[in-house]
Amino acid sequence: MIPADAVQMVEGQPTVFLAEPDGKGGAHFTGRQVQLGPRMGNLVAVTKGLTAGDLAVVEGAFAVKAQMEKGDMPEMEM
Repeated sequence: MIPADAVQMVEGQPTVFLAEPDGKGGAHFTGRQVQLGPRMGNLVAVTKGLTAGDLAVVEGAFAVKAQMEKGDMPEMEM
């Protein structure tokens, strides 16, 4: 289960953005298509596409999507 705000629609597919550490104290964002299950309140089950330990972007996921669509994927300090 992840917060529903972490899931963004990209080209009609539910997508979660992941922060991948770059080894220098920062990170790169990548989108991963996911398969969703039942929703409970503000949480939604992810039945396929994520594994334990993935660093999903929750707050600001829409902003990451907007930057990706503009072709200017941001980096982040970790």
